[in-house]
Amino acid sequence: MSTLQTITGHYFNKHEVKNPLLRLFVNSYKRNFCNTISELSFDSVMEIGSGEGYIITYLIETVEPKLVIASDIDLRLMKRYSWKGVIENRVVCRGELLPVPSKSFDLVLACEVLEHVKTPSEIVREMARISKEWVFVTVPLEPYWRLLNILRGKYISRLGNTPGHVRHFSIKGIVNLLSIYLSISNVRVVFPWIFVLCQKDRK
Repeated sequence: MSTLQTITGHYFNKHEVKNPLLRLFVNSYKRNFCNTISELSFDSVMEIGSGEGYIITYLIETVEPKLVIASDIDLRLMKRYSWKGVIENRVVCRGELLPVPSKSFDLVLACEVLEHVKTPSEIVREMARISKEWVFVTVPLEPYWRLLNILRGKYISRLGNTPGHVRHFSIKGIVNLLSIYLSISNVRVVFPWIFVLCQKDRK
């Protein structure tokens, strides 16, 4: 197992899953994400941990910002979605040290990223730094995420923990983390995920 696999945890592609129940969850995720994004006003966006590019594609299909930048630590994953033709600006970087000036983007995203890193507070700090106004984060809702894995017979020896997940968040846990650097605008459970919309300089 490579270091990148350990960090990113791309073990199965939920966005293309065929299981009817899992498909319902993923469709709910996409619908709620697009609804949240459509209610915001922004011209520029950067996504941290873009992976294959599904989230940034959903965003571009929903709104048409003037500037969109996708980022990830794994160039191989980012190249996999270049055929979609929806995003040209791609940056290889770590979320803990983003190579952009402060207050560069209206919206900064990190969808299912923080559970993969040992120091998520460093990524949140950087997201707050480069955001002009909005920060949007999603993470798996624990312990339900692991329970669902067990129910579908996955990762039993790991007590349902998805490989690559090194942090686990309850609603209180993720809110406490984000509140260090940002003001919380909205928290909702889109089972089995937590969606948190934050703002800058509103404390």
